[in-house]
Amino acid sequence: VDPPTVVDEVPILREEVEEKTVESVPTAQKQPKQPAKVQANPPKEPKADKPQPQKQVQQPPKPEKEKVAAPSKPTEKSTNSKQVEKPAVLPKIVEKTVISVTKSAEKPTNTSSKQTEKPVNPKPIEKPAVPNLKSQEKPKPVEEVVMKNLTKQTQSAPVAANVDQSPSNTKISRKKRSELATLQQMSGDREAVNVNLLMPLVHKAELSRTEIQVLIDILLNKQQGSSVDSAEWIEGRQDPVVKLKKQLAEKEKALAAEQEAATALQSKLRELRSELNAEKHSTRQLEDNLQARQSELGSFAGRMQHLVDEKQALLQQMQQLQVKLSEEHMILCKLQEDQGQTQNVLQQELLAQRQQLELHIARLTEQHQETLAALEAQLGQMASQLQEQEAVNSSLSGELALLRDRGVQSQDLSRQVKDLHSEIERVMSKSQYDTGRLQSEVNSLTEQLSLKRAESDKLSSLVQSLQAENNRLTQKVSTVCVEAKQLRDENETLAAQVTASMERPATEGRENGDLNYPENKHIDNNSDKVHEKELLVEGLKDDIVSKERDMNRFKTDLAQQEQLTNSLKCELDNAHSNAEKMLKEISSYKCLIQEQESVINALRDEGDSAHKLVNTLRDDITKNKAEIVRLNKDCATVESRENTIEKLTSELNTHKTELADQAALIQTLQQEVERYKASVASLEEVYGKGEKLCGTYKTDLAEKDARIESLTTQVDKYRAEVSQLTGDLADAVETVGRLKQEVKDYTDRHASLSRDLETQKRKNDELRSKNWKAMEALSHTEKTLETKVKESQRLVSEAEESAKHEERERTKQFLQRILPHVTVDNKQDYDVWLEQFMSEAGQKASGDTVLGELEQQNCQLQAMVTHYKAIIADTEEMLNRLQSHVEQEEGRWGQQIQTLESQLEAVRLERDRLEENSDLAAQLESALTRNKELAHEMTRLQALVRIGEKSVSDQENQTLELKEELESLKAGTKNGLSTVEVGSDTN
Repeated sequence: VDPPTVVDEVPILREEVEEKTVESVPTAQKQPKQPAKVQANPPKEPKADKPQPQKQVQQPPKPEKEKVAAPSKPTEKSTNSKQVEKPAVLPKIVEKTVISVTKSAEKPTNTSSKQTEKPVNPKPIEKPAVPNLKSQEKPKPVEEVVMKNLTKQTQSAPVAANVDQSPSNTKISRKKRSELATLQQMSGDREAVNVNLLMPLVHKAELSRTEIQVLIDILLNKQQGSSVDSAEWIEGRQDPVVKLKKQLAEKEKALAAEQEAATALQSKLRELRSELNAEKHSTRQLEDNLQARQSELGSFAGRMQHLVDEKQALLQQMQQLQVKLSEEHMILCKLQEDQGQTQNVLQQELLAQRQQLELHIARLTEQHQETLAALEAQLGQMASQLQEQEAVNSSLSGELALLRDRGVQSQDLSRQVKDLHSEIERVMSKSQYDTGRLQSEVNSLTEQLSLKRAESDKLSSLVQSLQAENNRLTQKVSTVCVEAKQLRDENETLAAQVTASMERPATEGRENGDLNYPENKHIDNNSDKVHEKELLVEGLKDDIVSKERDMNRFKTDLAQQEQLTNSLKCELDNAHSNAEKMLKEISSYKCLIQEQESVINALRDEGDSAHKLVNTLRDDITKNKAEIVRLNKDCATVESRENTIEKLTSELNTHKTELADQAALIQTLQQEVERYKASVASLEEVYGKGEKLCGTYKTDLAEKDARIESLTTQVDKYRAEVSQLTGDLADAVETVGRLKQEVKDYTDRHASLSRDLETQKRKNDELRSKNWKAMEALSHTEKTLETKVKESQRLVSEAEESAKHEERERTKQFLQRILPHVTVDNKQDYDVWLEQFMSEAGQKASGDTVLGELEQQNCQLQAMVTHYKAIIADTEEMLNRLQSHVEQEEGRWGQQIQTLESQLEAVRLERDRLEENSDLAAQLESALTRNKELAHEMTRLQALVRIGEKSVSDQENQTLELKEELESLKAGTKNGLSTVEVGSDTN
């Protein structure tokens, strides 16, 4: 009985172990506690790199009740961070898999990348699905089978190399060496596992409820193993085929779960590949950036090397400069020594020159007195000349006042001339317009007169024809009346005969009736003729009445036409009289203009005389300037002499050392120097007064020149020029006063004036450009206005010509419609055509003697007259409209011309103002140049004064030093005076 039980138990244990290993594959992705802590923040690679089969290793085996549901639980466990971080400590099989995973994690990243590219093949796990019959015969130990399966699973799961790549894995492995030792001990014990080893592991493990339930089920199954064996022994052995079928179903379920896990693993592998490619791309970018940074570092290193080289070159230059400095310092020391020697030599030479200088000073004092006397005499002459110039200036001021008055008069005259010119232009334009309008009216009236004359001729011819017809009809009527009277008489006689014949007897009547039958018939015929004649007479009377009415109407029309012609003649006479008046006004305006031009020429002659006078004054001023230059030269010579005197006195003061008479001489020399300073100051005052007078003369002459030039060159713009000159004078006076008062702060004022000058120049340039643009726009507008006026005149003339042509064509067509039998060549002129048409119509009308045609002609003539009247009214309306339109256009263009003239006047004023500004700028520049010259002169004088003061102070210091040396010499030696005299004699 025992062998079958053993044979049964061994396959059962092996199958259970295999099933447990297969169920533990989905949980292989769980990590131990320490590796998960090290790998806390990796993005997605740890989860993706863990193959699905590795999770199966960490999950403990379940009983047969939960074998089907086991593969679906790893996803729930993966979400629990505590379970991932601190997995349960399972038996020795699980711990060996952890050791293999940690060892594979320490491999390089290249193997991990290769393993991620090749997904795990989970097929080796499916092998236990078919039971091995040989294993039933020769069972192996459970630990060996489990270790083999685990080694196969670890070899088939290369992705586990990426579980933990951090260097902290070594620390975690060290911490668990003790536990690994215990696990190795457990794996070494092939027969059984010690409870003392399992208990601390179970206590330390952090297990979930499912894992705890699995352990409980395992322990319960193990506890119930003996009872099951006994039950199987008692009940009999179960069919192995049924067991195999059950196992096969379970394996198929596990295989399906494994396939699902494999698909999930493949999707994760795809994600990992995409992430890996992104990381590769980022690494390439980083490498490119690194190369760029390295190239920049290389360039920076080159620059640094270049800077270092430059620094070394500068250091070498500094060393060279220091060497040169040391050499120059040595040279300077030598020069100082030479200077000391030369000073000693110079002192000896100065002592030798002292006596010569004293004599020279005496001579210079005499010469200075002589020059002072000469200068005083020259100053007296200059004062007399200044008085003469003042008298000349007073006379010139009077003349200038007269010129100003005349300038005002010339301004008034020029203004009047301008007004007259404008009035003449306006009158000329108006007269031209009126003459043109009157000429057009005259032309239209002449045309109307010609038409009216033609119509009156036609009407007169018609009246004559009607009168002839009337006479003819009256003659006919008279003849008919005579015939009617004769017929009445005959009728009466015949009636008497008829009555007499009726009274005879019937027989006689019959006989007489037969005989008188032709007489009765003749009587009846006569009565009929009489009746016809009476009817004809009545018709002729009616015709005569109608013709008389027509005659009266034509006479009234002729009277109206004559009135119109008379009115047109009156208008023509008025137009001619107006034109004559305008011509007279124009001639009067021309006379006034000639008078104004004569006045202007007289003013120009006066300006020329004033200009000559100014030229003479300029010559005098040039002479005065030459004298002033000569005086300046004399002053310069005096100053040079004073400078030499000061130098000599300073030299003398330096060499007055011991003697009291030398001290007295120094005091006298100082007094003389002070006196010379006073004389120099007085001369400077006189020179300043002379310069002031010269400046006033110059300014007055410049003003006079400007005024005279303005009067001679710009007579038409005299007012603007006078205002400009007055402004210039005021500005010049202000600038002169400001220059005199602000010589000390010249630099600040010069800067402000230069800024103002620049701004003014910019404004002037802008205004000039604007003025130029405005002038161009004005010329353009004037040209456009002229073209538009010409265009309007051309349009008016064309409209008039077209109206005339249309009217003539209408009259031709109308006459041809009225008299179609009259044929005239249409290519001829209108007047010739009208005459030929009238002659041919008269010839045709003379041939027609029918009264109906005359009536038709009368009706046609009446219609023609009405048509002509309508045409005349239409033409008059059209001409009135054209005239009103032309007047409106002329008014509009006149307004535009006035606005443009006002703009032009404003632009001219602006131009004048700009010219004034430019003149002011020129004067300002000249004033600045004068100011610079004065400042330069002042600096020169101040430098001379400083030199004099410095020389005086040096002399005083030298005198003090000499006095001290003299006292020391007197105190030191008794024979000092004799030694000094001997030294002076030797010198």
